[in-house]
Amino acid sequence: MQQLPRKKEDSCVRAMQHWAGPGSSSVLACTTTAGEIEGWDLRSPSQVPTAPHTDPQMQAWRLQGPLGSGALTSLCVSPHKFWAAAGSARGFM
Repeated sequence: MQQLPRKKEDSCVRAMQHWAGPGSSSVLACTTTAGEIEGWDLRSPSQVPTAPHTDPQMQAWRLQGPLGSGALTSLCVSPHKFWAAAGSARGFM
């Protein structure tokens, strides 16, 4: 078991999806109640931080959705990793 080094106490993970790539990558994508989609490289012990509030370990990328759309509650990533879709509690995609 591995704990992700999240520092935002005011948001919670609501949905997640894992995928492994052909180059042996292993990414866990999570949506949060703060309207974020975060990608975590589970194989990488150190990454450059992508935002001021993040820990420099493991986070590969971070996207911020419009806050007025509501908390992101669902996530789907295409099998070929060409697209991702997230849905919010207020019905936005």
